[in-house]
Amino acid sequence: MVKISTSLFTIEKKDLAKAVKAASNTSYFHIDVTDGEFVKDAKGGASLFYNESHIKTVKSNTNVPLDVHLMIANPLDNIERYAKFYPYYISFHIEAAQDPLAVIKKIKKHGVKPAIALNPDTPLSKVEDLLKSVDMVLLMSVMPGKGGQGYIQSVTDKIKILREMIDKQGLDTLIEVDGGIKLSNVHIPINAGVDVIVSGTGIYAPKEEYKDLTPKEVIEKMKDILALGSDHGGYKLKESLKKYFDKKGIAYKDFGCYNEESVDYPDYADKVVKEILKKEYNRGVLICGTGIGISIRANRYKGIRAAKCNSVFDAEMSRKHNDANILVMGERTTSLPSAKKIFDAWYSTEFEGGRHQRRVDKLDGMVTY
Repeated sequence: MVKISTSLFTIEKKDLAKAVKAASNTSYFHIDVTDGEFVKDAKGGASLFYNESHIKTVKSNTNVPLDVHLMIANPLDNIERYAKFYPYYISFHIEAAQDPLAVIKKIKKHGVKPAIALNPDTPLSKVEDLLKSVDMVLLMSVMPGKGGQGYIQSVTDKIKILREMIDKQGLDTLIEVDGGIKLSNVHIPINAGVDVIVSGTGIYAPKEEYKDLTPKEVIEKMKDILALGSDHGGYKLKESLKKYFDKKGIAYKDFGCYNEESVDYPDYADKVVKEILKKEYNRGVLICGTGIGISIRANRYKGIRAAKCNSVFDAEMSRKHNDANILVMGERTTSLPSAKKIFDAWYSTEFEGGRHQRRVDKLDGMVTY
């Protein structure tokens, strides 16, 4: 699942306790450390290290793990200073490290997962040989050191290329992106292949139609990602729908298949279903040739309500009355225009509850003979 790392970069010390409690459903708290040399402050002057008393305040008010981002000129000499707070990650900038492997080794020595960060204009070639040595790569999508900047669109292609590099090497290395991310554009890096989203002002000071949401509500919406799956018979329709989701601003994770080579649909039903049952994703979309086989498999799991829909009416009823958490369609039986309409109806319709809840509870019960 895509995780959210909530940045405290713009939060003053007196507001930290309130801020961390307001975002208690985040995956991590992102701690930015600047030194006035590698990164200047918002006014172009020198910044101090993120005061250790600030981190103590954060730690005393939450059990959420820390994600420490060292935007400093000499990371090797300062690992102990932040490792003592037992963060989950410590990231350092490739641009600032004379011996990156030495920094990585020192971070690991303290039992912390190492991550390496790149500025927007730093090429991926600088870290390609280090991917196997780190747990995560942090791509800056703004110039570091100032909150509230706009997301640099060219970083999206960088994410996609890095995803391919990692997958080609068969690694589990995660991708984190930091800068200018908010609810209105969070789908862009997610759909490009990011694993961890850093957001600060996008969570604590949402704008536009999201301005009335609390930090917890913003985080929940950021984590509302569709799990997609298909066999070879549904691959083309799935790929077309992904382009539609990109335009609509809907975030998704594709669990395969990834081409038209023959595969077995139960395998891809299983991938999506297991993610939903782990509560990593709330809802999913499955597609095969007719939609029949893949829906039969999905519904073998307790707690899954996969609805094979042929019309907008089917989609609406599957949500209103059945609280369907997976939409199933068939590529051979559903045109792309119809699939878009069916999806829109399913995605936007809420479960009515009431008397239907009793029936849904019975659907979720195990039946044996």
